[in-house]
Amino acid sequence: MGTFALFNDTESSTENTLQAGTLSLADGASSASFSATGLAPGDETDTFEVDLENDGTLDGSLDIDLALTENDSDATAGDDGDADASVADLAGVLDVTTFEVGSLDVLADRFGGSATLADVVDNNSGEDDDSNVRDIALASGETKTFSFALEMQESAGNEFQADGLDVQFDFELNQRDSQ
Repeated sequence: MGTFALFNDTESSTENTLQAGTLSLADGASSASFSATGLAPGDETDTFEVDLENDGTLDGSLDIDLALTENDSDATAGDDGDADASVADLAGVLDVTTFEVGSLDVLADRFGGSATLADVVDNNSGEDDDSNVRDIALASGETKTFSFALEMQESAGNEFQADGLDVQFDFELNQRDSQ
């Protein structure tokens, strides 16, 4: 019979913390406006610009959604002698001349270099996310300027007189692409 002893020593690791990161999109969209009145064939809008900042702690993936609503001029509605053009028809004669997010030329990268406003709005992929433009990288702490401009096609006829539309830009920051 024998005796034996075993030594033991214990240390604790304290003050360990797990905390979820954040996604936070700061923008000036609520104070910026995109407006053009009195457009005639061949006229171009001013460039609409909004700074989009990921002020969260996680890198994100930016989606941009555009929605259009009719906004015809009451003062001259019906004066053109033609039926009211639809929002989709008007969007089809408005060429996108500038569509950039930071250094990414979205028009070239996603639309082959040319698109109408109708093309951009109809760019739904059929996947769960119905955003018109998806998966633009926006790292934590990064700011990118969103720039957008339109030009009314020279071929736009009298049927578009007094017709108008409102464009709503929705910006969504996701944790992953195609989320």
